[in-house]
Amino acid sequence: MKCFKLTLAIALGLCFLAGATAEAQTAWTLTTGSGVTERYISGNWNTGGNWSGGVPGDSDVVTLPDQLNSYPDYVVTMDAQPGRARSLTISADATLLIATAKTLEIGDGTDQDSTVNGTVILAVSGSVLKMTESRNIDGSGEIIGQHNLAEITDAASEVLTIGTNLTVRGALKVTMDMVNNGLVWANDGTTIGTRDTLELFSGTPSGSGEWKAVRSMGGNDAFLLFSVSATGLTGDFTVGHANSMLHIEDDVDVCTTGDLTFDGGAIKADPGGSFKAGGACS
Repeated sequence: MKCFKLTLAIALGLCFLAGATAEAQTAWTLTTGSGVTERYISGNWNTGGNWSGGVPGDSDVVTLPDQLNSYPDYVVTMDAQPGRARSLTISADATLLIATAKTLEIGDGTDQDSTVNGTVILAVSGSVLKMTESRNIDGSGEIIGQHNLAEITDAASEVLTIGTNLTVRGALKVTMDMVNNGLVWANDGTTIGTRDTLELFSGTPSGSGEWKAVRSMGGNDAFLLFSVSATGLTGDFTVGHANSMLHIEDDVDVCTTGDLTFDGGAIKADPGGSFKAGGACS
């Protein structure tokens, strides 16, 4: 009997170890100089020697650290597949640039959130930030779209939660459930064309954060477009500047219990669409 128990314990232990998911850490290490002149410098995500643990994979906790010795910010450019990470931590001194039509996938089946205090840029049509698990992204930085067909998306029915101090802005489309507890802002994200559209294309938008369609001074026209209904919002809306618009598509209903600040621009609801602010949402 004792032998049986020992064998069972060993078997269970082996099963537990086999089922565990290893966590790896990899941090940006590309530097120049030495001593007080040492600093991180810009380089390519897909070059193994730029990282402490090689090119990140889907089990890696990826860190772009604070700059050394108060030198200027640096940029990590991802322009080739694959781009994968379990989670991201981006310091205020760092920018992650998805420069071509490539996808960065975040998640590996574990519950690990990301922090963006710096900047993530989706630069062109087909630049994609993809959640393979439901995730929170916190921090005080920005995710910036620079093309109307840049995208934040998911693998299948994931939820992205935007932290209270994070901003998603510019020109891009969101094709997943997104809880906005921070700021989603349609503004000048690109110099391509004359109109920058931040579109809630699919999924269910929700949350207590702010929604803005406010054109940057001298920038392109700014459109905040709802192509899907969002009737459980509690944050404020702001529409400002003559070349800014909140646009609600056909048969789409958008309602928030928060306030509406209107300072120029336009609010347009297509046939069957509706927008309501400042009252109860049924």
